[in-house]
This record gives sequence, C-alpha cells and structure tokens, in this order.
Amino acid sequence: MSVLEKICAQRRLDVVEAKAASPLASLLLPQNLYKYPLIHFPSRLASEPGVAVMAEVKRASPSKGDIALDIVAGKQGRVYAEAGAATISCLTEPTWFKGTLQDMRDIREAIEGMEKRPALLRKDFIVDSYQIYEARVYGADTILLIVATLSEKELTDFLALSRELGMEPLVEVANEAEMKIALKVGSKVIGINNRNLHNFHVDMGTTQRLMGDIEHIPNDVIFCALSGIQNRTDVTDFTEHGVKGVLVGEALMRASSPFNKILELKGVSGTLVKICGLQDVETAIATAEAGADFIGLVFAESRRKVDLVKAKEIVDAIKAWRKCNSKVIPDACEKNYEEDWYSSRAKDLTKAIDTARPLLVGVFANNSIEDVEAAAAVGLDIVQYSGHEDWGMVTKCSLPSIKAFHVSGSMTSGEILKPLAEQQTAVGVLLDTFDPKAAGGTGKTFDWNIAGEVQARCPLMLAGGLNTSNITAAVQAVRPFAVDVSSGVETEGVKDITKIRSFIRLAKLAANGPPSSSIRPPTHYIFGTPITHSPSPIMHNSGFRYYGLHETTTPFEYRLFDTPDIEKVASCLRDPSTLGGSVTIPHKQTVMPFLDEISEAAKTIGAVNTIVKDASGKLSGHNTDWIAIYSLIRERLGLTHRQGEKPTINLTGLVIGAGGTAHAACYALSQLGIAYHIYNRTFDKAQELATHFAGATATDSLDSLSFSDVVVGTVPPTADFRLPPHLVQNKDNPQQTALVVELVYHPRETPLLKQVHTVQERQQQDHAATNSNTHVVPIEGIEILLAQGLAAFELWTGRPAPRSAMTAPLLNQFKEGLYATGTIPPSLAPPPPLPTTTQPVVVAMPPPPPPPMLPPPPIPTIRLRS
Repeated sequence: MSVLEKICAQRRLDVVEAKAASPLASLLLPQNLYKYPLIHFPSRLASEPGVAVMAEVKRASPSKGDIALDIVAGKQGRVYAEAGAATISCLTEPTWFKGTLQDMRDIREAIEGMEKRPALLRKDFIVDSYQIYEARVYGADTILLIVATLSEKELTDFLALSRELGMEPLVEVANEAEMKIALKVGSKVIGINNRNLHNFHVDMGTTQRLMGDIEHIPNDVIFCALSGIQNRTDVTDFTEHGVKGVLVGEALMRASSPFNKILELKGVSGTLVKICGLQDVETAIATAEAGADFIGLVFAESRRKVDLVKAKEIVDAIKAWRKCNSKVIPDACEKNYEEDWYSSRAKDLTKAIDTARPLLVGVFANNSIEDVEAAAAVGLDIVQYSGHEDWGMVTKCSLPSIKAFHVSGSMTSGEILKPLAEQQTAVGVLLDTFDPKAAGGTGKTFDWNIAGEVQARCPLMLAGGLNTSNITAAVQAVRPFAVDVSSGVETEGVKDITKIRSFIRLAKLAANGPPSSSIRPPTHYIFGTPITHSPSPIMHNSGFRYYGLHETTTPFEYRLFDTPDIEKVASCLRDPSTLGGSVTIPHKQTVMPFLDEISEAAKTIGAVNTIVKDASGKLSGHNTDWIAIYSLIRERLGLTHRQGEKPTINLTGLVIGAGGTAHAACYALSQLGIAYHIYNRTFDKAQELATHFAGATATDSLDSLSFSDVVVGTVPPTADFRLPPHLVQNKDNPQQTALVVELVYHPRETPLLKQVHTVQERQQQDHAATNSNTHVVPIEGIEILLAQGLAAFELWTGRPAPRSAMTAPLLNQFKEGLYATGTIPPSLAPPPPLPTTTQPVVVAMPPPPPPPMLPPPPIPTIRLRS
C-alpha cells in the first residue's frame, strides 16, 4: 500500500470510532451544526490584493516526522491571522500528522471576531460524509477534498453536501487526469499539490505543468499551489503562472517569526521593530515570538537597567531560541560598498535579521568604554549610544554601533544629516526626543517632519513617544527603516506582551496601507419602527461576511434605521453611502413615491419591502414577501409547473386577512395558479382585495368552504383566529395534505399554529398503528422571514444567498426564545446525511441534496412616470 492508501484506510477506522463517540444525530443538532458563522472561502481568497497566503498549522508529517508537537494551535493561528493570512489550514489527521479537531476549534476561537478573519480549512483525508459535518461543527469554513482518494461520484456528492452546509471546498489534484475530474464536477477552488501523496516526493514543477495543460482556464475558478513553498521567490514563480493562493506549512512552522514569514511570502516590506528595555527571559522570548527584529537591553542608568548576570541570561535564552550564536553582521572592511554607507549597512542589518532574528542590542548613555566592552562580552550583536558620546566612541567598541540623535524643537534635519555625511562609522542612526533629564524612554514625540526629511536621505530608526495609538500614523508619515519603543508598550511601568504584539503587528502592516479595521460607512438599512428586535441585521451581515462583501471597496453592511419619518428614510436612501435596504411598517407604501422604479410584483401588491440602488443612484423597489410565500409553497407541495400557469392538479387556497401582507399572499397564490378564497372579518375589504388578483374570491363565511390545500394566515396573533377543522382535514380523502402558512414569526406559536399542532397530534394518535404521516403541514413565520431575506440578499448582491451561513445566526439569536425547545422548521434544518461505509470501496449514494432555495425568475420592472 502507498502512504496515501494507508492513511485513508486508517481514517475509515477513525471515522467508525468517531461515530460511536459522537453519533451523527448529535452533530446535526442546530446548536452544534450552526454554532459558527461562515465566510465564503473563494471570496476570501479573491479579496486579497496580491497572493493569498494559506498558512498551515501542522505538528508533524509522514515525510518530515515531528515538526512542532508542542505548538499551541490557537496561538499559532492568531499569529497567522494578524499577519494577514487569507486562510488558515489546520491538519486534523491524528496518526501521521498528529492533528486534532480540537486544534481546529482552538484556532477558530482564537480568530473569532477579527475584522477580516481568515477562512478556516479542515485539511484532512475526507473519506466519509460524517467528516464534513464534523468540519462544520468544529468551525471550518471549508474542507479539503482530494481527488486521488475519491471516486468521481463521491467527489460530486461530497461537493454538494459541503455546499449545502455553506462550505465551498478546496479540491486537490496532482496530475492532468485529476485536474480534468476537478473541473468536470464544477470545483471552484482547485489546489495543485506539488507533493505526490503516494510517495510524498515533491516536484515544484507540477503546478506550472498542470496550469499550462489547461486549454481554457475558467474565469470563476481559483487555483492554488500546495506544498514545497519556502520563500517569496517560490511564490512569484507560481503567481506568474496564474496561481492566486499558496499553501505554506513547514516553512511557517519552522520560522522563528511566522508573522514576519507571512509578510515575506506576501511581498510586504514591513518596518523593522525594536523593543527596548526588556528585563527578564520570559518577556524577551515572548517578544521574539511576537516578531520583534531587535531586543534592547539597557545598561545605562535607568529603571529599566539590567545587570550583567541578568543580561547574560536573556542573551543566552534568545540565542538558543533563534538557533544562531555566531557573528551575524559583517565588518565594513569585508565589503566594497557601491552605494551610500547607511543604505548599505541597513541591508546588512536586514540580512542579519533574516539569519538571526531578533538581534540583541545593548543600550548605553555616557557609559565608559570599559562598561560597554564588559556588556558586549555577554553576547550582544550591536551596541547603541544614546547619550552625548562623540563619534570617536562609536569606533572604539568591537561591535557594530547605532548612534542616537536627540531631536529638540529648534533642531533641523540638516543638523543631523551633516555629521552623518562626515562620520560613516555607525551601522544605524536613531532619532529620539530630546529630554534634558533622560536619554530615552520618555514617552514624548518630536516633529516627524524632521524625521521624514532625514529618512529621505538616510535609513533611520524612529523612536520617541511611539505607542499602539500612533505607530500607524508615524510609519505612514516617516516611512522609517525601523522603529524603537519602550514606554509605549508598558502598563504601569512593566512591559505588556499584549501591547508588544499589537505594536509589532501595527508597525509591520502600516507601510502597506491603513489597517483593515478602519471605519466604513454603513451601506444597507432596515427602515421602520419599532425594529429594535429585528433579526434581519444579523442574518444579512452574516451573508455579507460569508462572501467578504463587508471588506470590498463598496462595503456591504446592514443596520437599523428606526424612524416613523418617511422624509428621513427618503433622505437616507439618497445618501451616497446607502446602497439600499429593507422596508417594514409603516413605510412599505409611503416609500414608493420616493423611488425611481418599482417592480411589477411590488406595484401589483401595493407595497415595497426591498430597495436596491444601482451604480447611477437609481432606486428600485421590490417585494420579496411574495417570493418567500411562493417558493416555500412550491417547494413543500412539490410543484413543477411554470410561474403564472395552473398546476397539473387542482388546488384550492385560502388567505386569512386583507392587510398589507395579505396582498403579497394573494399575489403568490395567483402566480402559483391556485384558485383561492379571501376571508376577512370585514367582508368589504376582502371583496375589494379579490378584485385585484386572478383566481381570488371573497367569502364572508368559512363554514361554507370545503377543504383547502393551502391556507395562508396574515392576521396578528392578538386576533386569536381559529380555523374550522374541516378546512385542513379532508374527510373524503384523509391522506390529502393541507399546507398552513403563518406569516407572523413572533411569537413562534401563534393561535393558528397552535391549532395546527393540535391537529397534528391528533392525526399522529389516529395513525400510530399504521405509522402513517400526519397530513397538515405548517410553514412557520421564521421560515418566511428567512426566505424573503434570501431573496433580498440576491437582489442586493447578484449572488446566490448562502442559506447555511444566514440560517445559523438566525437560530442562534432565537435559541433562548423561539426555538429553545421543540423542532426546527424544515427550511432551517440541516441537510440530510449521506449514507456512508467504512469499507474502501465506492459508495452507492443518492442524488446530492437540493441546492439552496432561490427565488423565481425576476419580474420585469417598469419606470414610474415623473
């Protein structure tokens, strides 16, 4: 057996054990399956301006053995995320790769809530649909499907199930035949593995060959390179051949600073960072792990001063951690510099850091040369003079030196540049704030314009009053070679590792644009009152996040706009920052005169609940309530006839009420071709409504009606309405199904639904002996809310609504209320499981689950007369 065959055989055995420990039924519970909101994997990759780095957490591998068994997965994942990884890949195979599902959950918890979090990939050998549900439960946004381990039918079925759960998979190929299969089944993200999984040999030419073999590269497919990537050169080799993403594992796991390694892979030239004034081994190691390029130990008189014994402990610990104890900065005489002195030495420092990050800097201020040499002997890499030392002092120590300048209010850049031109002896220049009482660590800034003028001529290290609040502005203003901080990362005089990590991250990313957390204006609203408890924002924002639309140039965000004033609504709609929104009571009708265009359906219904704004600012009004009613009735009754035509079987309907939502119900039934009655306690209103819709007849007595196939309730629960039993129980044909649609979603059990549930219980008792199904079926209000929201989402975005991603937060919001107990409505329930086997043979599977519900074809719009 090959390595791949051995792994897959073991994974089948593992799945049997997993099912015994956690039955599939427990995974399917909504509180488990929908615990974590999703983001759309392809959109997250596509949103990266350059290469999308897929950073892997991997403890071991069959080819390399143990790599990092003691790694803390959540901590590693957080570092990847902060460095800008587009995806975090987590190995969950336990035997050869030593990974676990708990590793993946820990990563998910560590990155949850980040403004632009990475997608989370379950990287494993998926041989059973059970593993796909596991992935969803443990927080994955996507899974790996390996073509080499699956039949074409298994691959097709697993793709369909994963998508039904809201996860677009990464499909792995390693040869031309597998590439053809991946494209044939409709894969949207294809990873080309440079490693042969049968023998684990790496051929870095695999990706280029397979990309070159594709005759017509589909525009909607993202290609990624997997395995063997070590550096930026490897990345550019792949991106030149049309690759968008690269998956990097071992190189990151072995990197002294995974944060900086990701920046390197992305081609980001991050500012170097020096953390000064460390006084203990624990903080020094944590600072190195956070990605610091220099660590400063203070030997001058200061509250941060360390003695030689403590300095030796810190130096030895850092050198053991960085695995480099030799001299790393070349002497000036060893090189023939063809460019200016300080630019050349800055390159020397950068190369030294690549070899032995972080470099150890001893900081002195007016110390004797004997003090400097004694401190240097503990193993420092560089010395820094921060006092009034003359340039002669710089040449006396055997180690390379950094010379500090203290900038006062009256100093000009020329006063700094002149001695630098004359004295080319230091390896670096540092600018700090002048203070007559201290040589550094004052927490005070100086005029960054001076620093910018110096940096334009000479690479410098910027110090003086830097902290997490101003470092982004400082780097973007000065563009320094490096930054130096001490008091700015302290809390009550003690180094704070949380502040250190944040400072390093902000400094590294600042030169490449503003941080991702910059404030953006909201772009979608729900207009109405009262709307405080509306679930629509969490539902739509989850959909926007799934596709990464909240991070685009024109970001999608959904907020409440609670007002009874239609003029304020109209003003907000015309604001350039508003792209549209939802409309509820009391504005569904009053907003219509303020729109440029209204759909045929909305005009017929006489109400708008969804507004779309196009690029020119034109406002279009739509009604998605009828789409929800239409789609769910069609789905539950299994209707297949075209919109507007009569069904192949005779169906009758009943609409209860004559208010605004009753209009949407009538329009839906008319579009379904169902003949129906309208009942309202005020007969005149029912009669008036019936004149507007085909197939409608008003009635003033429910007792005179016979059985109805579809009943739509639109009256408020306070009306305490009850149906005559014969309307939902056909005595002539007890097997006939009655569909009862409730448009109210709160409270969950309205008087109408309570009556339906009573009938269901009685039918269950009557037919218990024959195991017959009940024949009155409800569609709950929460299902209508979701369905109309999905339709609105598609109008706004032009993309298929991510049903699973939008359902999960909806259920979570109501888990303590509407759905704390009882069953979940069908359209909110998870997809049915696929049959599986533990044998290494092709599984005979049923057709894949149906795709997420989409609204019927769009209705043509008409322009209103001005």
